[in-house]
Amino acid sequence: MTNKQQQSRLAVFHSAGHDLRPVLDALERERPGARITIWIPRDHKLTDDIAARVNAVYETELSHYCPRQFRACWRLIRRLRDERYDAFAVLYNSPQLRMLAALSGAPVCWCATGDRRLTPIPSNPMRVAIGEALLGVGGRLRYVRVWVTVYCFPARR
Repeated sequence: MTNKQQQSRLAVFHSAGHDLRPVLDALERERPGARITIWIPRDHKLTDDIAARVNAVYETELSHYCPRQFRACWRLIRRLRDERYDAFAVLYNSPQLRMLAALSGAPVCWCATGDRRLTPIPSNPMRVAIGEALLGVGGRLRYVRVWVTVYCFPARR
């Protein structure tokens, strides 16, 4: 295999918050020698030490995305899919970022946890959508169970 075939392409979507150093460390452990691209909000600046560790830095069109901005979200997704990344990482385990990772087209998707690990998340958008729906239903069922327990079966003292 040539060097070009061996070198995988990774992308990190940095929406806000987390320090990128632990995430870059985890990515380098997971895929040594990979080309890492960071997507950052337009108003965010990287430190020099992080910029030196990555191969490319792309700025997003907006500083914050929400699903109501459908056209901007669609343009971001198209740009991500056009890059054809081998893996895609997000820094939070939120429903919107899990869906963005799945829609990126990367066959492997990760979420960076607070304890500096990369946990796999589904790379299939339908699986993410169904998982989110089930989480919502499960949460509501737990709420109803607690409500019924508290109001219909009060504790005897």
